[in-house]
Amino acid sequence: MAVGCYVEVEFEDAGPAIATRVYKLRDDYADDGTDWDTAVTDAAALITQLDLATMDHIKSHTLKFKVVDSGAAANVAANNNVEAFTRCVGDVFGNKLSFSVPAWDDVTFDKAPNGLLSAAYQAIANQIALLTRDPATSQEWTGEWSQSRGMKRGQRLVK
Repeated sequence: MAVGCYVEVEFEDAGPAIATRVYKLRDDYADDGTDWDTAVTDAAALITQLDLATMDHIKSHTLKFKVVDSGAAANVAANNNVEAFTRCVGDVFGNKLSFSVPAWDDVTFDKAPNGLLSAAYQAIANQIALLTRDPATSQEWTGEWSQSRGMKRGQRLVK
């Protein structure tokens, strides 16, 4: 199966204000990652051309591979306004970091006291922490604790 690759580019002007644009690379790439190096090369070529076309500074660019349909349909009880929030500790500097998972599986994983999530959910959160890094700092992290959070202030349910 082939997947598309999108390049999200942050253009920074003299303000400095950021304008974000997304470009889809022409070619598709194997979903097993065997030719993603080619995607990185293609994205670098795009950035070179964009850099020639703009007076802005290209602050950063992010490659996003879009793999459509992970398989199962959403459970009828899924609600993106309820999320599992996992507090992490950065391995390098000990900074407090976090990630969240929308519509956490409250049918399978119980809540522990004080809104914390069960040890079974925490085990999964720890595995997610091992597979990811903090997107802002690129630090590795370790899961510290997880809890359920409801709808954020100001949000409304969309019907």
